[in-house]
Amino acid sequence: MAEKEEEPRQSMEEVRYMAQLYNDRYTALNAEIKELVADISSLSNSKKTLEEFDSIKGRKILTPISNIMQIFSTAEASDKALVSVGGGYVLEKSIAEAQQFLDKVLDEKNKQLASMSKEKDAVENILLRLSYTLSRV
Repeated sequence: MAEKEEEPRQSMEEVRYMAQLYNDRYTALNAEIKELVADISSLSNSKKTLEEFDSIKGRKILTPISNIMQIFSTAEASDKALVSVGGGYVLEKSIAEAQQFLDKVLDEKNKQLASMSKEKDAVENILLRLSYTLSRV
């Protein structure tokens, strides 16, 4: 009879453990999604700047010279852009090519966001079921 009492308790410990694992994954997904949304926003701003570049020619703009510093400069006519492609590599591309590159990256990031959101929803549903199981005891 002692075995029957111990079996449900062990099962509840497993349920609590699983709930903790899924809760940790849910928290991690939220953080990753937040970071991805920030990336998408930054890329969208870059795309908009490229699209409207003609309107800022000759105007003073802030130009980044490091991660923590910017200087004022004057925007000049340009038909080229330097595009960071990862791993410390930068390629010179035409404005049209740079826009296409941004479109491709944005598309990939949006697909990642959709996939992560779907996974987050699935994890949330599992957490709800585990919570319900724990509340019944």
